[in-house]
Amino acid sequence: MTSAFLGNPRPTVTLYKGDVNITANSKFWCNSTSSVCTIVIPTCTLKDSGEYSVLVEKELGKDRSGCTLTVYGEG
Repeated sequence: MTSAFLGNPRPTVTLYKGDVNITANSKFWCNSTSSVCTIVIPTCTLKDSGEYSVLVEKELGKDRSGCTLTVYGEG
């Protein structure tokens, strides 16, 4: 999942699954460059289904972009 943003100086970017902050770990891989934030779930399971969002914040304001991920079972 990828989200693009603009800001100078660079804004603070926070990733969420539902209301839970996502950090890079063995389950999620996150990368944020100067204008693009990407989250990768190398091995998706049914439990990974849900609402994901990116919160971009600066002193003058904030904005959120989101999507729904649906993982289907085998078959």
